[in-house]
Amino acid sequence: VVRLPPHDFERIGVSAGDEARVTSARTSMLVPVQPSDRVPRGVALLHVNQSGGRVNALIDAKMVVTDVRVERP
Repeated sequence: VVRLPPHDFERIGVSAGDEARVTSARTSMLVPVQPSDRVPRGVALLHVNQSGGRVNALIDAKMVVTDVRVERP
């Protein structure tokens, strides 16, 4: 699950539980989205080491920050 702040969630135009495409420089994947008022604007929160998770495929270990784009598929 990717958690997004309500402002960004609304801007993308998805509903809770919908799938969104998360794209990094390495790959893209479809994941369910959930709004969270605990996530700052412009940030997407994905937990690692979760059952069925593949978040590590998005991450480039050489980079300090992994930029991602979240959009409707």
